[in-house]
Amino acid sequence: YILMLVKPGNVLISNQGEIKLTDFGIAFKTDREGGTDDLTKTGTLLGTPAYMSPEQIHSSKDVDHRSDIYSLGVLFYEMMAGSRPYTNDFTLENITRIRKGKYARIRKINKSVPPKIAKMIKKMMEPKRSQRYQTIDQLIQELESFLLKKYKNFKTLNQAFINLINSGSKKDLDNFSYPTSLIYLKQTVNFFVILIVAAALVFGARISTPRLFAMVLPTQYGLLSLTTDKDFNYSHCEVKLVNQDKSGQQYQLLISKNLQWFSFYKMLCQPAKYTAYIKTGNYTLVDELMIYPYQHQKVNTYHLTIPQPEVTDVDLYFSVKDKNNQTLDRYQLYYRKKGQINWDKLNFASKLPNNQIYDFKVEANGYNPSQINNVTISPWQNQFNGHFILTPKLVSVTLISPQAKYEFIINGSQKAFADKNGIGEKKVIATSKENIYFVSPGKTEYQIIQNGNVLQKDTINIKEDSTYIVQSGQNNKIKLVRK
Repeated sequence: YILMLVKPGNVLISNQGEIKLTDFGIAFKTDREGGTDDLTKTGTLLGTPAYMSPEQIHSSKDVDHRSDIYSLGVLFYEMMAGSRPYTNDFTLENITRIRKGKYARIRKINKSVPPKIAKMIKKMMEPKRSQRYQTIDQLIQELESFLLKKYKNFKTLNQAFINLINSGSKKDLDNFSYPTSLIYLKQTVNFFVILIVAAALVFGARISTPRLFAMVLPTQYGLLSLTTDKDFNYSHCEVKLVNQDKSGQQYQLLISKNLQWFSFYKMLCQPAKYTAYIKTGNYTLVDELMIYPYQHQKVNTYHLTIPQPEVTDVDLYFSVKDKNNQTLDRYQLYYRKKGQINWDKLNFASKLPNNQIYDFKVEANGYNPSQINNVTISPWQNQFNGHFILTPKLVSVTLISPQAKYEFIINGSQKAFADKNGIGEKKVIATSKENIYFVSPGKTEYQIIQNGNVLQKDTINIKEDSTYIVQSGQNNKIKLVRK
């Protein structure tokens, strides 16, 4: 059997030190003769992403026992580090990190982890399954070799573990200390718990297929089969089932890659009325379905019918405002398709075909142009709304004072804009280094101040980006000279 469910939430520990594995909803036989092709199809994602091997993310159909070895390695890591090596999100960034094996090494987080164990965890979590332990026997052999350095036999280890679970005392904890490692209290308990969990998973786990599980509990579970039309061809589809009773239990199925169609068979669910949320592209379908217990209905079949998108021209609506949220009336809009270099004008009656990627730009006198890139207008859209915020055009003023430091007041303020969009501000000074500020073009009043004294007061007309130098004239009179 392939488990595909090794994670902390599915492992229970009794007071007698027994390890129980729960939630058999997605386990299946490694022997494909039993029709496992009905269970999973290429591109179907089943499981919790933080504990899924790279090959399981790629296709649940192609996994083998080495995928469970990988998940067990993640379990080792989390219990010793206190956190998962990866997040639990189906994001492109997280999936890429999992596929490349990019995570913080365990001894960087917890230096008390024995190097031997850290090496084992690394090997268990190799992204290429050919580089992991190829059989569970190899892992058992290394675990036994490590544990028997402290204990004469596993019976002694198991009794010590039972004592620790029931008492949690410092004395029982000391029985697990290793001379070569200084391990903190909580980390020590976690470390030996995962070793016992690993042994239980390896030697004691006996699970069944969803159908057999439903046959054992025919009134408590039902089987769900999801199918689509054969012309189904979307790069991403998400199906979420939400139980409408008070429990609110959810099941989620994520389908990736370019599937022509899919059939997800024998999904184990609690009998209830469910709300189904099916999302593909920008299209969302909400439907209801009933899942009856296995005793009354062997398989509950639900067929997903998703309408094909229509390529058509869409209406365009744009609003253009300044940074004070005031609507601008005079402006010009432009657009270009992805890959196009030149811009084409848009007027208020223009329409554009959907199922395209566009760049949009707006220009207005006295304002900086604004541009929005890589806008996808999906084939399900019949209109597009765009919003621009324009900032007034500013010119840059560079101040330099080779001899001394001076403060400035410009247009009655000690501060000027720090960027061309007029968002940030900073105090105006002149030093031996270049100090760059942004002001509105036109007549600008300024004062040069040192030690609280006004040394110079004048007006200059700034029309373009300029550099000014503070110089001493006759009788040490300070003046501002354009470079």
